[in-house]
Amino acid sequence: MQEKFEVEKELYARTVNLQKALQNIIFNCKKEADKIFILRWIDNLIDIQINEIIQFVADNSLEQISQEVLNEFAKLKQKNYYMYLADIKAYSQEQANREKAYNSLIFKMRKGLMKK
Repeated sequence: MQEKFEVEKELYARTVNLQKALQNIIFNCKKEADKIFILRWIDNLIDIQINEIIQFVADNSLEQISQEVLNEFAKLKQKNYYMYLADIKAYSQEQANREKAYNSLIFKMRKGLMKK
């Protein structure tokens, strides 16, 4: 299971790299509707890793993973970037915060699995 979480962490890192690459495209769009379209498209990609983690824990009845950690993953999914569209710096900061939070939650899950 440790390997599964390590793979998910790596996949998420690749997704973040894609998001960073799209950042310039997003902020070079003249129309707000175009920016929102791209964000909606990438939101589905970003949430794949979070959905996978939540589903994996549920499918394998991993009691070692605290409900608090799973709730934090759910909160991470709810964050949206639309409010940051006007400011590239704020958008980049929120993106970095989400990546740190994801990595922290993966660490907590792996640590929980080692304890039991």
